[in-house]
Amino acid sequence: MRGSFNRKLIFVIISFTCVFCYFTFFYGLLEQEDYAQKLQVKQIKDLHDKMDKVSKNLKENQSFLDKLHRHFEVVIAKEAKVLQNLTTLTAIKPQKLPSRVTIPVLVLVYNRPSVSRCLDLLLKYKKTVNADFPIVVSQDGNHQETTNVIQTYGQQISHFKHPDEPVNLPSKQRHMMGYYKISSHYKWAISQVFQHFSSAETLIIVEDDLEISPDFFSYFFALYDLFMKDQSLYCVSAWNDNGKQGLIDESGNNILYRSDFFPGLGWMLKKSTWMEWKEKWPSAYWDDWVREPSQRKERACIRPEISRTKTFGKIGVSNGQFYEKHLKHIILNSVVVDWADVDLSYLNKVKYDKEFLKKVYKSPLISLQSLQTQTFPPSSTLRLEYIDTSSFVNCAKILGVMEDFKAGVARTAYHGVVTVIHHSRRIYIAPKQPWSGYNPR
Repeated sequence: MRGSFNRKLIFVIISFTCVFCYFTFFYGLLEQEDYAQKLQVKQIKDLHDKMDKVSKNLKENQSFLDKLHRHFEVVIAKEAKVLQNLTTLTAIKPQKLPSRVTIPVLVLVYNRPSVSRCLDLLLKYKKTVNADFPIVVSQDGNHQETTNVIQTYGQQISHFKHPDEPVNLPSKQRHMMGYYKISSHYKWAISQVFQHFSSAETLIIVEDDLEISPDFFSYFFALYDLFMKDQSLYCVSAWNDNGKQGLIDESGNNILYRSDFFPGLGWMLKKSTWMEWKEKWPSAYWDDWVREPSQRKERACIRPEISRTKTFGKIGVSNGQFYEKHLKHIILNSVVVDWADVDLSYLNKVKYDKEFLKKVYKSPLISLQSLQTQTFPPSSTLRLEYIDTSSFVNCAKILGVMEDFKAGVARTAYHGVVTVIHHSRRIYIAPKQPWSGYNPR
């Protein structure tokens, strides 16, 4: 009995021990697994924290890079604008004329000490072109104050003096004396310059009351080769008669046109043309004479969209004719154009005539009334038609362009067409087709 009890006790003890060991081992496994899980969770949490920090750093860096990018975009845009509108001398690339080519600049002066405004700019801007542009000041008469100003320039210029010869006129015409003296001075001075600079095939003529643009010399130089080769041209002018604000494309700094109208006011003349004109040069009103068919011979001038000269001479022989209404409102170009990089082949007569007339007569035809009452898209191109001088003047008055004709040619006209801007739209004032040509009477 006792042995049986002992056996039972031993069995219970062993069983308890086994159960205890089993549960201890199982609990140990659970603890180990729980610890592993906790460790894994902690590692994952630490990893997420690190990823959050990296992401935050990336966002901060990206924000910094975005700000830096925007900053440089603003800087680059400002620099580009400065470069585009730079009017300093460094903006023009040095240009080289063919060897042994000289283009004298003739400045005609009478009694304006303010000629210094003109001379200062000529001397300043001629440095922008690596070429021979000798400046000759031809003075008519003996106005001492003007003489004193001219002499301050010393060797920078050549100073010619036109003999002050009397002009005999009937008493009724003596109020026109100035026009006779000017014409005489022009003939003498041009002849003197071509004689003095015998190798020169052209010269540039500037009046004493003109200011010039920074790209004045670059402009004339760029057109020199075309001018010399194209026999359909008899002048290159820096002036647009209708170059007032609101009548021009102020972004069209490098746009040029052919014109049947002689503009003057800063212009280039060929020696060969001068030899045609010299012996028959008029005694007065030389500019109107130049515009006559017998002098023009159906040749044209080149003129710019935006003038390269501006007159400050309100008081003169013409008593300020057109000055208050037109001349003082002419816009002087201020954006330096690197003319060396501008393709001017479109000015060739055959090519130009074809493209220009096609552009004009494919533009929608409108009436003056519709132009005043209807709305047209900005930057559109439109055509007004005229049949005679009277109908042209009606158009000119509405648009604000110059209304007068010289030898039958309206100012800036080419093939009878005058082109201007009106409320940001290109307007062609064009003759009705077929066009029979200019009527000089």
